[in-house]
Amino acid sequence: QQKELRFNQAPFSVGDLNEQISTVDGSLRIVQTDLVLPGPNGLNFELRRVYDSSRGKDDIFYNENRHRQATRKLEEDTRFPLGKGWIWDIPYLKISGDQKHLYMPEFGSFAISERNELLGYPFDDLSFGPRYGEPAGARYVLSDYKNGLEYYFDDYGLLVQINDNYDNAINFYYDRLGEL
Repeated sequence: QQKELRFNQAPFSVGDLNEQISTVDGSLRIVQTDLVLPGPNGLNFELRRVYDSSRGKDDIFYNENRHRQATRKLEEDTRFPLGKGWIWDIPYLKISGDQKHLYMPEFGSFAISERNELLGYPFDDLSFGPRYGEPAGARYVLSDYKNGLEYYFDDYGLLVQINDNYDNAINFYYDRLGEL
């Protein structure tokens, strides 16, 4: 099965500030900032949309019951109903059975091992693990040591809170359908 690993930027790309074409896979990536909310001690929140042409298609899989290939919508299409290939550029955890994949803006998507290691991430400034207790509903935590931030995710992989070293927090709320 193909792994869902994706770097946000290829080592070399063609484009400008808001659009890039990857020289690795030819995909087009467009970033659009919709809203910036200033926060205390630099804990600002930027709401960005990202279009990635590699996400702008359905997933192809082999249907064993019908003995043929079939297609299904990507989870991102349900999680972010913005249009094919578009997502909100906020961290999320994709959980499928016992497999977990983490998407982080500016870093990309990485598989998480059974020992909670970010597979393919080359640096030691991020750590991922289970979380119980505060904040309420948090099941996993991603610690970003370089920026002094902690990202908390619930059982469904939705981001519920971002904390900084000064105990400032940004809380995220979802409706019953899981939409931000």
